[in-house]
Amino acid sequence: MLCLLLIALIISFTYSIVNIRVKIYREKQTLRALDILVYDQKLLNEELERVVLSDGEKEYVERIAREKLGYAAIDERVFVDLSGS
Repeated sequence: MLCLLLIALIISFTYSIVNIRVKIYREKQTLRALDILVYDQKLLNEELERVVLSDGEKEYVERIAREKLGYAAIDERVFVDLSGS
């Protein structure tokens, strides 16, 4: 009887330890993902701070319009390389 109780306790403790290890692993993955988000946000903040400090708001807006939205100035021609290289 005592042997069965001891085996049950060992199984219970083993299950608890494995369960805790799995939770720790998942939380570490979440932490890594959040660290990446924080890093990306810091880069964006630094870029915005440079724009504010350099008084280059117009240049910043033009760069974003070109790079992210594909816009061009009225008198400007845009050439697209379709060769894929």
